[in-house]
Amino acid sequence: MVEGPLSELVKLCRRNGHLLIAEGESTAWASPWPLVMEVRNARTGLLLQPDQMDGDNLLRTSLPRVRRADFPPGRGFWIKAGTATKVQIPVGD
Repeated sequence: MVEGPLSELVKLCRRNGHLLIAEGESTAWASPWPLVMEVRNARTGLLLQPDQMDGDNLLRTSLPRVRRADFPPGRGFWIKAGTATKVQIPVGD
């Protein structure tokens, strides 16, 4: 019941340039649900400890060659408008 209103909220956030944070495992983001598709349509996101195909599968952006083992906690890629930038975010103990 709430999926329709949430999808509209995501559209409004994207249209007006607001930050929207959505979290989940890669497998959850690969689903064809309308709400998930609406979030992915922004093609902007933070992929932490990504697998090689996560960029293409989730945000339609190719990542440089990566191995998940090379990414400690907090390291990943910031994807925006088809560009991947390697980032490190602080992680607490």
